[in-house]
Amino acid sequence: MARAIFTLIFLFSFSNLVFAECNSNLYGKWLVTGKSYENSKDIKPLSFKMSWNYKKDGTVDIGMGDMIAATEKFECSGSKVTILKEYPSVMTIVKLTKNKFEYQEEGDFYIYYMTK
Repeated sequence: MARAIFTLIFLFSFSNLVFAECNSNLYGKWLVTGKSYENSKDIKPLSFKMSWNYKKDGTVDIGMGDMIAATEKFECSGSKVTILKEYPSVMTIVKLTKNKFEYQEEGDFYIYYMTK
């Protein structure tokens, strides 16, 4: 019995480490306000509403207007956030503060701008 309790405590402690590398500013609901080509100063608004809600349990709610709503798992490693969907998306954090989040998705030329 004591061994089972120790094992559960160990696994629970380890599961919290998976998300320990995420910057605390990442958590919360973000609204995409625009995008620019290769970080130019010409920021264009998106033609649809898009939101990301990062949660401390390692899931993110993704919303695209009335078209798409999904919840996926994610993980962090340095300046990378990986959305663990069928085909994982890797986002490189360009800037992350309490109220501003800029990222570039792997393979994309656009920088996306978000605010809380």
